[in-house]
Amino acid sequence: MSFWQLPSYISSSESSGFATAGYRLQYHKLLAQPFLLAAMVMLAASVSLRFFRMGGVQKMVLSGVGAGFLLYVLSKVTEDLSKAELMHPIAAAWLPVVVGGLTGFLALLYQEDG
Repeated sequence: MSFWQLPSYISSSESSGFATAGYRLQYHKLLAQPFLLAAMVMLAASVSLRFFRMGGVQKMVLSGVGAGFLLYVLSKVTEDLSKAELMHPIAAAWLPVVVGGLTGFLALLYQEDG
């Protein structure tokens, strides 16, 4: 189904009495995807901008893999909570974006501060 057809399909499904949590989540996830990718770039930048000559390459690689894994797990957990209608679809789609972006931004600020 096209992104542009989702809002009308959601409203028609809702008026018919069908559950629309999955469709709403998919719509908001598609809206949030560019921002999620930007948050992932911030996380990647925060773990890759160290000098290799100062050592700690293993720690840098492990922290990058760990941060990416935790962001993936957070997005899947919020997606499952939203599909079970325990969390609002807007919050489920945008929470990983906000957490990932703020984590990457704060890590960059901490790393580049003096």
